[in-house]
Amino acid sequence: MKKKICIMMGVIMLTLSACGAQNDGQSPADSPATTEASQASSETEAKKEEQGSADSKGEEAATEKSDIPELLVRTEYLNNYYKGSFTEDAEGNSLEHKTLFEGSVQALMVSKDSEKDFPELYKAVNDIANEYIDASKANADEMADTAKEDLEMSITEGYSFFGPYSDRSVTSVTRVDDKILSYIDNYYSFSGGAHGIYGLQGRTFDVTTGKELLVSDVISLSEEELNSILVKKIEETTDDPDTFWDLEDTLSSYKYDPMNTDPVDYENYEYPYVWYLDYDGIHFYFGPYAIAAYANGATDVSISYEELAGKLSEKYLPDTSKGYITGIDLPMYSDEYDDDSSDLHFVYTLEGENTMADGYQTCKALTLKEKDRSATADIYFEYDYDMPSVHGYYVRTDDGREYVYATVLSYNDYTELVVFDLSDGGIKLVGQESFHMAYIDAGDDNFGELIITDPENMPLGKVSDMMGTFTCFGSYRVGKDGMPELKENVYKISWISDSIKTKKDVEITLLEEDGTVVRKDTLVADSPISPFRTDMETYIDARLPDGQIVRFTYSNGKYPYEIGGVQVDDLFDGLQYAG
Repeated sequence: MKKKICIMMGVIMLTLSACGAQNDGQSPADSPATTEASQASSETEAKKEEQGSADSKGEEAATEKSDIPELLVRTEYLNNYYKGSFTEDAEGNSLEHKTLFEGSVQALMVSKDSEKDFPELYKAVNDIANEYIDASKANADEMADTAKEDLEMSITEGYSFFGPYSDRSVTSVTRVDDKILSYIDNYYSFSGGAHGIYGLQGRTFDVTTGKELLVSDVISLSEEELNSILVKKIEETTDDPDTFWDLEDTLSSYKYDPMNTDPVDYENYEYPYVWYLDYDGIHFYFGPYAIAAYANGATDVSISYEELAGKLSEKYLPDTSKGYITGIDLPMYSDEYDDDSSDLHFVYTLEGENTMADGYQTCKALTLKEKDRSATADIYFEYDYDMPSVHGYYVRTDDGREYVYATVLSYNDYTELVVFDLSDGGIKLVGQESFHMAYIDAGDDNFGELIITDPENMPLGKVSDMMGTFTCFGSYRVGKDGMPELKENVYKISWISDSIKTKKDVEITLLEEDGTVVRKDTLVADSPISPFRTDMETYIDARLPDGQIVRFTYSNGKYPYEIGGVQVDDLFDGLQYAG
């Protein structure tokens, strides 16, 4: 029976694995704009002046080819509510706005800006992401229909309905560099019964070719040799030899290229390995029921690159001289039940009484802890077990310093970044800083939140009201103290008002693509613009419909913002403000 259960869950996840538009303000508007030439005799001085004020501002760096693709996570929410003939459940509770199904799905995507540098990877990863989300939506609809049937049956038969049903997935990047992109989708699904089911799927791509790799592309071991290593690794995870089912027999059903995948013939069913790469080695994952009973949980074993010397394709070995960032799924415990026996984890401290009955808990502190070492940040946030608001990243710099970055969801898409230092063997709080989520374009009306993957180039978001409310992100590196430091004073605008036009003539500076000043000029009234970068203080650069770049220089860089002594609200139509 255990093998049949494994097969059915495997079929569901393989199906999901196979398988809201918003303008980012960077696409040129449709209607043309004109400029009035103002070839003054002081053109040379103006050029020098503007070049000095721009000081390149990092524009050249923005056009360089990247070694690592820019990645984002697209999230879709999949809630479904009861709409039927019954008005109360079996206990007499109102069914108005009764949730039948709640869930969310995340999918990793490559940004539109990275398409030119990684065209094959862009297509492969984004096609899979769209198929995965579509399959998850279809599955959510089916689960909601089943939940409705089960709810109405529970009312008719007079017993409690164990719902809502749910399905969630969370994506984490485990390794990305100039060779490999590897990531995992953690999922949890509940459709009644004693408990839900959880697990993960891994995907790994060659960054250059965009090819999704098989484990046999990475290691040159026979299945028997690999399984022999896995048996030893798995047995080392427990002191009880009876924890796992007959490992040699169980693992013999795992194949590099499974042929028998008919779930009806479960006695002879063949499984694909669930695997992924990180910076230390290759991981193999076995979910609940795969090699042991549900109560024993999942098993994740790692084989280091050193152990696989001569048996692993050298072109996929990571550069150990470079730092990296990888997502870590740390457990979260209440300080009421925490002790000194657990490995690295988060602890939350409640502000007052437990408010879980309201769907969340209000917290006043976050602690990073490992056994008897810990550090605490005083920070207010709302913690929901079903939709965690705290995410962890392990950060290692080029010179070997180690940190945990914790992003804590705050209000209005703000996040607090809390930095903990692990470098000296202890845990020390470094500090915290407020950032804003940066949503960017992945093409085909897909948008998602940028994620950090490189300690020398971390895209972190900010908000400004310089031209209506907009979000932007700068490139940060891990500073000497562990906190993010801005590399260059230039931010890419990721979202701004959809349609902005000039109300009257505005003084501008024409720029080349690399930021070189051409001349000062005047942009006439009714000209559409698409702002795309700024220093958050003195200028905003925008594109005209023909691709020409123009710079608006601010005479007042604080609210109320002014250009040439005139407030921006009097200069532009279409500005939208938040709040």
